[in-house]
Amino acid sequence: MNTERLNQDEQLRNTSGENPLENMPSFEEHMQNMEKAPKLTGEDGKTLAGISKKLGFDKLDDILSHSIRLEEVQETVTESLGDAFEGLRKCAGDDPKAIVVCKEVCEHVKKLGKDGKIGADVAKVWLNPSLLLPPIGTSAAAKIYDAVEERQGDRMSEEQQTTINETLLKMAKRYPKEDIEVQGNFGLSPVIDEDSILKQKVGFIHFNDRKQGSGVDMRCYITLNPDKKDQALKAWYESVAQSGAKDSLYYKVGIQDEHIDDIVIYRSDAVADDALKKALELFSERSAADGLVADDETIPTGRKIAAGIAIAPETKYANKYLKATEARKYSYNQFIARMMELSACIATTRMENGQIRYAKDYDGVRTGKMHSTKNRDFRREMRGAFREFMMLAKINPDTMLPVEYGDSLPKWAQLEK
Repeated sequence: MNTERLNQDEQLRNTSGENPLENMPSFEEHMQNMEKAPKLTGEDGKTLAGISKKLGFDKLDDILSHSIRLEEVQETVTESLGDAFEGLRKCAGDDPKAIVVCKEVCEHVKKLGKDGKIGADVAKVWLNPSLLLPPIGTSAAAKIYDAVEERQGDRMSEEQQTTINETLLKMAKRYPKEDIEVQGNFGLSPVIDEDSILKQKVGFIHFNDRKQGSGVDMRCYITLNPDKKDQALKAWYESVAQSGAKDSLYYKVGIQDEHIDDIVIYRSDAVADDALKKALELFSERSAADGLVADDETIPTGRKIAAGIAIAPETKYANKYLKATEARKYSYNQFIARMMELSACIATTRMENGQIRYAKDYDGVRTGKMHSTKNRDFRREMRGAFREFMMLAKINPDTMLPVEYGDSLPKWAQLEK
């Protein structure tokens, strides 16, 4: 083994050490700290409480309590923290970049642990990147993701689809051809001719997707009134053009009508915040006047900032970690779905291990219905674990925004009412 590799191994090993989180709080200390934390009301959808209310957790009991990840989580939390860090070191392999990323992850976990903000069980799960992968197949997270994404109601008619595609084609023609891509069943592809848009029945049309500056840090979701989607798309284009953001704002438009994210904006430093804010305000004004958005419907995992408009963080830190260790990454809603599933696994494990013993739980334990999301203690533990996973991902759980934004909405998202 060469000297460079030895140095890299030593660098990460020093991060793990024999007792990598010697100041990690015990479960009892951790629960006391959680009791002191601000209560999560979630009435505005900022926290898991709001997300769970929107998704209707009572309908997802079977999904959450029968996760295909449950046994893996339970096995992982029985490991020592030293083994968890050593496992991550091995996962980094020989790749210098992966070693640096894993070292950063270890330091972040150590800091949160020493500050009493996360429990050892959640830390061990986070240090096992294979448990964090996006949903595949019929996992609980995949079903939750579908619940997040799916819009209820009738699918659009062939005539409506044709009208939408014609509008999208007109929008696309106002951009340089190299700034437009089609996302279908097989990923992104350039627009070859008009038919590549006119005959599209699934996916999205991406505008300015190569203009991401130093990287996307936030997403903005717009949910349109299905009956006025064509009119709404025209209003959106006019708002973007009028704001001065047309040539720099990266966004995509959904073609089909079965998903709730009709327009997704990817905020980066490639577009001026003032221009983005103006585009959103102009569109919001037009929407209010003509009923262009689904007023009572926004992406349930986002934070609502106006009728039909919600924002959410880009999972940059988590994706950096996953790409370095597993060569894969999340979408935001995949990330939320996975963390919801893992939070349910953590809550289930804590309750089954007898770490939560209250008189009111007795009947639940005896009858095997302890994991139900109708159980107050289960919900509390699940919200607590979700909160910890958000902090590990460098997302503020009180605002569901990137930690660098502090406790306030970014200025571009503070729309005039």
